[in-house]
Amino acid sequence: MLFCSLEEKLLKAHNELKDFERKINTKKLDIKKERIKAKKEKLVQKKYDIEEEYITRHNKEGLYVGIGVNLQTLKKEPLLLPWKNFYNHSAIFGTTQVGKTKFLLSFVRQNILKGDNVLIMDPKAGKEHEILNKLFEFVHEADRHKDFSYINPLSPKSTDYFNPLYGLGDDEIASLIATILYPNPQGDGEFYSGNAFAILKVVLYSLSFLEKIGDEDGEYRKKKEKEEYIKYIKLMELRNENLRSYDFKNELMFPDVAEKLFAEMKDFEIEEEGIFNRSFLTFQDLLYYTTVEKLKILKETVFAIPVDKKDFELMRIKKELVLLWEKIDEISPEHRAKISVSLSNFLSNIGTGELGKIFCTIKINPILSKIANPERGLILLLHPFPLKFKKISEFVNKILIKVFESLFGIVSVSGRMLGNKRLWAHLDEGEAAIYPGIESLLNKGAGLGFTINIYTQSLADLESKMGTILAKVSRDSLNTYFVLKMNEEHSIDSMIRAFGIINTTNTNIVGGSRGMGINFSRSTESILNSSSIMNLQPAEGFVKNMGKYWKVNFPIMPDRDSRYLIEPETTEDEKMFRRMIELEKELEKLGEADV
Repeated sequence: MLFCSLEEKLLKAHNELKDFERKINTKKLDIKKERIKAKKEKLVQKKYDIEEEYITRHNKEGLYVGIGVNLQTLKKEPLLLPWKNFYNHSAIFGTTQVGKTKFLLSFVRQNILKGDNVLIMDPKAGKEHEILNKLFEFVHEADRHKDFSYINPLSPKSTDYFNPLYGLGDDEIASLIATILYPNPQGDGEFYSGNAFAILKVVLYSLSFLEKIGDEDGEYRKKKEKEEYIKYIKLMELRNENLRSYDFKNELMFPDVAEKLFAEMKDFEIEEEGIFNRSFLTFQDLLYYTTVEKLKILKETVFAIPVDKKDFELMRIKKELVLLWEKIDEISPEHRAKISVSLSNFLSNIGTGELGKIFCTIKINPILSKIANPERGLILLLHPFPLKFKKISEFVNKILIKVFESLFGIVSVSGRMLGNKRLWAHLDEGEAAIYPGIESLLNKGAGLGFTINIYTQSLADLESKMGTILAKVSRDSLNTYFVLKMNEEHSIDSMIRAFGIINTTNTNIVGGSRGMGINFSRSTESILNSSSIMNLQPAEGFVKNMGKYWKVNFPIMPDRDSRYLIEPETTEDEKMFRRMIELEKELEKLGEADV
């Protein structure tokens, strides 16, 4: 064909590559391995270049999923799923080493090129930090360096800092902590969860009351926000050199006032923190109130503060607090002590150490500003490292999801979208970020501009976290499925049912006394079966969206580009191993000298 469309070029390049791979697999090529490798690389590059052109041309319209065969019409075509068809959330199922990460990277890249907000939770990180390095490549390609944020508890020099509690309401904070502490409130768990929530609620309500008394006009809060922004920018200037090149201090968060703030830095000093500063409360501050003694002091302070009877709002709040404190006093000392220990342990884990540096170094949450600002955006990568500290990793995931849940709750109340971009959350090993209670976010989030994509090996992983019933409720909020190779039988059966059945027409040629004839019959059969799922090759999968079904070869995703490689900072563990190796060498030398 002298003239052909981009779609035809893409299909031709795909077919050429597949034909060549089939010849390799059937050993029908009588040429040297070096030539086979070179030929395949050439065909892969050809297809990749055309895919890049296709993505660039259609990025504003939809997600390019790959070359798909429609399972209803059997038509082969470049599969472009319109963005509007992602009206709800997605699940990506597949066992290890079958291409989930490559597909995630393709999805994320197209989100970034479109200009949307992106959250990536990457628990395992990997030995080559593939997602981090590819993300830097995408950020550079889209010229969105200012939107990038990175959270890594093991890299304090390169991580971002934010206070997850900033902007959350009293009830939201109490609910967040109680839910994490007691994820399955049944029996004794229900009792302790309810009382933990009550204790946290009265502490937070009391601090809010005392802050209203001490900062009636809100001037202190405005001043403190300004100071914290300055502190944040200073910290970002000190980040690891590898990441610092992707920050621009004068346009980091608020370009219109940054220059003025930097001019004031010479005389800037951080003032002493007021103990009853509710707006800027951190996990570390909250830890202060977990002991029975500190609770008693807080209660006495609230009761001792006089309130003008003409100030009806403050009078109402104080009466409410008196009632809440009376309810707390009804909890037995034994139970209160147990809850206090649980709260103290949890808040110690996330309010001190490396996590404490991230969550408590500054008192505000600059990350959320990127979402709320229509002229900016957010590209956030989280590395929680569950292999290093599993339980705390889950805490971090849930805390971050709760922050975004609260943010989009504002949209629900006001009816006004935040900025003008959708937030796409890509949860690799998504079961780690799933928890009882998230079903409400799954039900409502998509309509508010928040789409969640859960990458997991099987339904069993979700059910182990949420229970069978809640997992089913959550699946009802998914309208798009991507199914790669799976091994777990229960999950395979669930996917077969999820894809449903298709009507087929059978043609039979029959013979009789009057000659040959043709009979037609209709039957139904499952769109998928066990063997079709288990026989999938890497980078292949089935897709279900808007009542349509495809078998797809996902887009080519090259390995890391050496121009954008990030060398992670040396950890304390690595330093220790190096010291041990050097010590061993020294001892060997001494032993040889003695001989």
